[in-house]
Amino acid sequence: QGLNDTEKERLLSLSERFQEAMDNDFNTAQALGVIFESVKDLNRLRQMLPDPPAREDLAFLKDKAAEIKLLCSTMGLLTEPPAAFLQSLREQELTSLTISPEKIEELIEERRAAREKRDWQRADQIRDLLLEAGIELQDGVAGTTWQVKKD
Repeated sequence: QGLNDTEKERLLSLSERFQEAMDNDFNTAQALGVIFESVKDLNRLRQMLPDPPAREDLAFLKDKAAEIKLLCSTMGLLTEPPAAFLQSLREQELTSLTISPEKIEELIEERRAAREKRDWQRADQIRDLLLEAGIELQDGVAGTTWQVKKD
């Protein structure tokens, strides 16, 4: 059992619907709506694939994913791998800081050790120090992570 014909038709008309939006006085909001709708359709269809999926269905979905990426690139979106994009954002955030990533990691380790010794006062001091430097800590099961504080 393959993909539903109605769903395929909607994805087959992706480029035309995108083009119509852009031809409508360069309506980028509408064009993005078409892309978002198509991504949702694509993800839903992917989840509906039988196990094992038909080779033609996989090829169709991969082709539509590539088409979405191409359409996005016409608007300057999705032009680089997500990991590289996120890394460049993080590097931009770091340029505004007065503390280096190495120092942040050092303080996180010192805080971890203080918490291990149940020295809550020192652990709180380190958290506050990092917060003053624009760094927010998130404690989780896998350990402590950090991010630049959002204004």
